[in-house]
Amino acid sequence: METEIQELFKKGKKAFEEGNDDHALNSFIEASELAKEAEFHKIVSECYNYIGDIYRNNGRMDEALKFYERALKINQEISEELSMGISLYNIGQIYHIWGKYSEALEYYKKAREAFEDANAQQEISNIEDKIKEIYFKCGKC
Repeated sequence: METEIQELFKKGKKAFEEGNDDHALNSFIEASELAKEAEFHKIVSECYNYIGDIYRNNGRMDEALKFYERALKINQEISEELSMGISLYNIGQIYHIWGKYSEALEYYKKAREAFEDANAQQEISNIEDKIKEIYFKCGKC
C-alpha cells in the first residue's frame, strides 16, 4: 500500500507542476485517503497542503483554508515543524489575499517560529519578506 500511496502522490505532484489541477486533485485526494487508512500522517498533511494550493490557485479560498487547517492540525499532532511552518504560511497567505493583514501577520509569525525550529533558512527568508510586505501595507497592524 505504501508504494501505491507514494505513486499517487508523485502523480499528483507532477500533475500539479504541469498545471493539470483536476488530475492533481484526484491523485492527492486518493493518496490522502489511502495514507489516512495506513496512518501515514505526514503524507496526509502534504496531500492536504497541495489540495489547498489547488483550491487557492483556482480562487476557492474557503476550501483552501479548510485543507490548510487540516494539514496544520496533523502537523501539530506529529510535531512536524517544517510542514507545520508550511501550513501556517499557507493559512497566512489566505488571510493576506483576503486583506486581513493582522490575521496574516499572526500566521506568518507562527510560521517563522516553526521554520526557525526546523532550521529552514530559505523558508525563514521567504517568510521575513511576507512579514515586511504586511508591515509596508498596513504599518504595525
